[in-house]
Amino acid sequence: MKEGEATDWVLSLPARTVGNLGHLRLDDRVEILIEEERAWIRGNSPLSGVLSTIAGIAEVLVYLNRGGSLSRPGRRLPERYLPPGTWRPLKNYIVPVREPLAMTFVNPASATLGLIRTAAQDPVPRASMMLVSAEILSTWIETAPAVRLHRLRFATSEDGWFLVEGHPLPPLEGTRFIRMASVAVPCGFTFHPPLDPILVEEVLGMTEGDLALFHEDSGYELIPCGSFLPMRRSAIRQSCGRIQDLEVTGSRETW
Repeated sequence: MKEGEATDWVLSLPARTVGNLGHLRLDDRVEILIEEERAWIRGNSPLSGVLSTIAGIAEVLVYLNRGGSLSRPGRRLPERYLPPGTWRPLKNYIVPVREPLAMTFVNPASATLGLIRTAAQDPVPRASMMLVSAEILSTWIETAPAVRLHRLRFATSEDGWFLVEGHPLPPLEGTRFIRMASVAVPCGFTFHPPLDPILVEEVLGMTEGDLALFHEDSGYELIPCGSFLPMRRSAIRQSCGRIQDLEVTGSRETW
C-alpha cells in the first residue's frame, strides 16, 4: 500500500464516540453499522487521512478490508470478518453532539509521543526484549546452554549495547521491554497520549519490518529491518570484537 493511495478500511470504535467522526460525513462512501456498544465504520480513502481523524479517540481499532476479511495494517493474516448487518451512510447518522476526546491529537505526523508509568494495579505483560551491555552478555553466553541461545536473537549498536529478543530472556542485569507489533516500550510504561501501536507506526513513518525502541525519557530509536541475528556464541564474539574497534560514543544511536 503506497502512501496517499486509497484503500478499503474499516474502523471499530465505541458507539458513544461516533460523534467525533463528524467530518467523515463529507465522503458519501463512508458507511456505519452499529453492533451493540461498538460502531463499525467502513470506507475507501487514503489511510493516513483516516488515522489523523481517529487519533483523538480512545479504544479504536483499524483494519484493512480485503473482500470482507479484516486484518491490521502491516499484517497479512485476517483477525476477523466484516460483521453482518445493514450498513447506512455515516452522514445520515452523525449528530452535532460531540463527546470530549480522550486526548488532543489533531495531526499524528507532527505529534510528540511520550511515555508515562502505568498504574500500579495494571497487569504487567511479560517482557520479550532486553537491552544489555556487551560485557555482561559476552560473559553469559560462554556458559549459557545452547538450548537457551537458540530461542534468542539480537541486534547490536556500535557503542556496546545488545538488544536481545526471545523467551525466556537471559537472567541478566539490563532494561527490559515489552514489544507490541513493531514498537517496544520499557516494562511499566505506556504511551501518552494512549495510541495503538499500529498508529504509532504511522506517526513515526516507519518502514515495514523496522522496530521503534522507546526509552523511559520518551526518546526512541528506529532499528532497521534485518538488524537482528540468531543468538550464537560466535556471532556475539564477532560483534564484541567489532565494538572494541569503534570509538565509544556514549549513546545508542546506530544499530
